[in-house]
Amino acid sequence: MKNAFDRPRDPRSYPYKLGVFSLLASRVASTTLSRPYAPGTVDCDAFYAGVDEGKVIWSQHQAEAAQ
Repeated sequence: MKNAFDRPRDPRSYPYKLGVFSLLASRVASTTLSRPYAPGTVDCDAFYAGVDEGKVIWSQHQAEAAQ
């Protein structure tokens, strides 16, 4: 999270950041990703956009760890 958000970039909403954090936390702990927002809401859309970024961050982490 620190590497993703402690640098200059476009601002992101709390639901977006929660999506990134939730995905990364679920991968580290091997748990199921929860859905904190109702489907079809703006917050849900932002959350899952953050989940998508979290997947990219996790993939990069895995690739670096494999080297």
